[in-house]
Amino acid sequence: MIKLFLDIQTFLKLTSCVLVVSLTACGKSEKTPEIIFDKAQTAFIPTKLVQQEDKVFALDSLTNFISLEGKLANINQREVFHFMNYENPKIYFYDYETGQRLNTIILKKEGPHMVQIPSIMTDYFVHNMDSVFISTNLLNRALYLVNQGSEVLFKTGFGHKIGSRNPNIWKEKALHFTDYSTYRQGVLTSGIRVAIPEPDQQNPLRTHFDLATERFENLFLEEAKIVPHYKELQELMRQKQSVNIQKFVVGNGDTVFASSQISDSIYEFQKGTFIKAHYAANPAITTADYKTFNERASIESEPGSVNKITKDQQPPYFLTMFMDVEKKWIYRILLHHTSRKKIPGSDFEPIIVDEASVIAFNVERKKSYVVDLPKELHLYLTVKGVFANKNGIHFPVKDQELENEKRYNVYQLN
Repeated sequence: MIKLFLDIQTFLKLTSCVLVVSLTACGKSEKTPEIIFDKAQTAFIPTKLVQQEDKVFALDSLTNFISLEGKLANINQREVFHFMNYENPKIYFYDYETGQRLNTIILKKEGPHMVQIPSIMTDYFVHNMDSVFISTNLLNRALYLVNQGSEVLFKTGFGHKIGSRNPNIWKEKALHFTDYSTYRQGVLTSGIRVAIPEPDQQNPLRTHFDLATERFENLFLEEAKIVPHYKELQELMRQKQSVNIQKFVVGNGDTVFASSQISDSIYEFQKGTFIKAHYAANPAITTADYKTFNERASIESEPGSVNKITKDQQPPYFLTMFMDVEKKWIYRILLHHTSRKKIPGSDFEPIIVDEASVIAFNVERKKSYVVDLPKELHLYLTVKGVFANKNGIHFPVKDQELENEKRYNVYQLN
């Protein structure tokens, strides 16, 4: 059902009219700004989702369509669909318009150009067809730069021998390519994460990594600036009673937009300096606060244990945030309602999303559009491999019949 919000005064009451945010950039203190949400920026425009023709890419026999997480990039004025096959390490490139495969980078398993890829926790960033960065974030943490001929042009273990087991790996910085990344004049700018951050430390979300010096030259955009009630969450972390809240970063050039799973706003930055907060949520749905979000999972404090999501009904929060390839729109998917789904012949009962909405934020007009997502998409709590361009939002089809293709349902906002 299409959401149409005409009473702006009521809408403003549902949201915070004034939000005070303390922000710093690159370690320098700034005056705390007062952020006012005005009608022109918070008015929601009536819209609808129109299903388009499915987009399909042919796969080889070595690629599993289920685990494939496709991405879309604009490379030399051409939209390129790409993905990594982690089980049989290769990176595939396709022309989006024609569906024709352009190139395949085969990552070598031995020799001077070997790239050690663990089965999980590996990110990659395509700067262009001849420069692909790969970051491994497990026990053998490393960064590689490979070209289209599968040659390793650069590699580093961040002060450790590549392939060695580092007992302090979980407390060290790791590049995070699922966030917005750029590469200019030997400097890689990307997301950065620490698996187990210290509770009393400010945790930056962005970094400049200089390949020549192999050093993190700058850390900026602290997560405290985009996560509501950050101090309270830090206290829960000290008590080992806090679950992780995912942060999202997208951007274009020096402009970066950041948010989190429980933030109703998108925060805009220019070269690390805060510019403005833009409301980008669904005013008909109350997004979970940090306490409600924290209660969605059981907290295990024993050494070696993990947090388990136990509640069938999850509170409303944002599953993902991504930007279209033209850099004109930012999309957020907001969970409304969930339930358990029984898999025939299996004990596995995943939590599925029964109801959700997409919030589309127009970067130029600074206006948001909201519409319910079709239930037949069958989203899970982990939303990966969703991307967008002028044709619409591409959702991977989970129950496709053919195994030799990757199929996407495409929905366009009108």
